[in-house]
Amino acid sequence: MPKKTAKQKTARPPRKAAKKKTAKKARKTTPTPAADRPAWALRMEAARAVLGLTVREAASQAGIRAATWSDLETGTADPSLRTLQAVAAALGLTLERLFREPRA
Repeated sequence: MPKKTAKQKTARPPRKAAKKKTAKKARKTTPTPAADRPAWALRMEAARAVLGLTVREAASQAGIRAATWSDLETGTADPSLRTLQAVAAALGLTLERLFREPRA
């Protein structure tokens, strides 16, 4: 049996280039206008601001992800009753206070 030359050796498939790890890009979203947000979401944001909490701090106190909290404030989430109870408790509010419309 003749010896294989370099050209005759079994070719291996080329190695895949290692993927570079890149930093996560921040989501670029346009702010939701106040007129398009539920009233309870506006009250939620206002209560957080009065307490001087960041989204991350408030979410941590409520036991939810910061992204979820942000989605709630912008009105893009459909929260469960349990989530709303946790949010209200983190803000020191009752659900009634969070959802009650101001008196005219």
